[in-house]
Amino acid sequence: QPGEQVCLPERFIPVGFEVSRASFVLAHGTEAVAVSTTEAKECSQQEMFSVLQEFREANPSRPLLCANPDLVTVDGGILRDMPGKLAAKFEELGGKVFRLGKPDALLYQILQEEYGVKDLSRVVAIGDSLIHDIAGAKSVGIESVFIAGGIESASFGLDSKASSANSRGSGALEFLMDNDKVLATLNEVLAAQGGDKSRPDYIIPYLTW
Repeated sequence: QPGEQVCLPERFIPVGFEVSRASFVLAHGTEAVAVSTTEAKECSQQEMFSVLQEFREANPSRPLLCANPDLVTVDGGILRDMPGKLAAKFEELGGKVFRLGKPDALLYQILQEEYGVKDLSRVVAIGDSLIHDIAGAKSVGIESVFIAGGIESASFGLDSKASSANSRGSGALEFLMDNDKVLATLNEVLAAQGGDKSRPDYIIPYLTW
């Protein structure tokens, strides 16, 4: 969170479902709970939400640390929940959340230092999440390219499987609507997701190589 920090010990031990023993929740996946350093138990989304509820009730002042703020991702053309969904649920329960990742400017600053980037005009950010990839790039002054055929593919009438299909030699990789309709659709999606703070510099249907 802006102006706040959280420090983790160098080593910590998963406590699984024994939420009263937990100092915090570390969310870096959505399909299982770590019960030891080598084992995890698969859980449904509802079971995961129940764990958050129990943790919140047992430890009212203890936080959830979200290692990936994305809400959803595309997997084989299907939208799947990401840790950001758990963070949002925990906030609904009144819990404190710390997020590490886009759109936080810290991530970009770390990468800039690590790779010795001096001129941001030579950098472009590419992603399919307006509120994470694109908003993050804009927050640090980096130009951005929005991939419409990702998590927002349905809004743009695109097939989120087409990108992977093309890598095997098939699949249409163009918008199926004219440019005016593409921009109008982008404006509609932006209006539902916070407005111009997430407006990309460029928009393409898919990214393939």
